[in-house]
Amino acid sequence: MPRLELRRVVVILACLCLPASPSRAQTTTSSIEGTVTDSTGAVIQGAEVTARGATLAAERRTTTDAKGVYRLTALPAGTYTVSVAFAGLATRTAALEVTLNRVVTFDARLEIGGVQEIIAVSAPAIDASTSATGATISPR
Repeated sequence: MPRLELRRVVVILACLCLPASPSRAQTTTSSIEGTVTDSTGAVIQGAEVTARGATLAAERRTTTDAKGVYRLTALPAGTYTVSVAFAGLATRTAALEVTLNRVVTFDARLEIGGVQEIIAVSAPAIDASTSATGATISPR
């Protein structure tokens, strides 16, 4: 029987000395992804997506691809302000709560707006201290 006991001890020690089998990698960050469309439902290529949050050292930016899809990866858990902008359309902003190991979907529909036009009107200087017009009127 001592031989059987020795064998058990050797098997147990061998099992303890083996490295742990690699399991799937543990992810500790999350992603925000979505599709950007206009008011007609058409996808928008090249829209700028920005995420800001207290857990980020700097804001993260990306642009949508040809299918209007964007993906912001490797985000730590926290609350983020996500803004989606495209020239000629109103910017869409949302506050999103991101938890560990999750993919948060934020699809943005941009409406027409956000176009600003500045019109400058100029006129000749008027002297408000006199009522004279300064023009000569001929008898004809």
